[in-house]
Amino acid sequence: MIYVIYDISDDKKRKKISDKCLNYGLYRVQKSVFAGSLNNNRTDELRVFCERMINEGENKNENDKVYIIPICKKCFGGLVFVGGGFDKDLIADNKNTMVF
Repeated sequence: MIYVIYDISDDKKRKKISDKCLNYGLYRVQKSVFAGSLNNNRTDELRVFCERMINEGENKNENDKVYIIPICKKCFGGLVFVGGGFDKDLIADNKNTMVF
């Protein structure tokens, strides 16, 4: 399990990072927060991609940041969620998806 949390000022860079998170199968929890399961290689690929995005180009902002936070399954099971709209089973890949 990982969480990806970012604060990026440039719209294009922010969109590329959110698209990458979605393409890697992460679920959007909030506008700038994604969660899901990635293996170590995919997590490293995402880290390198994010580093490139926030460090390149003329719109580089020293305040831009991306946090990739690993959470073990036991710790994830102990998280407390307040409010609606968060499907803990979906984020943990515990739901079976059927495609017809």
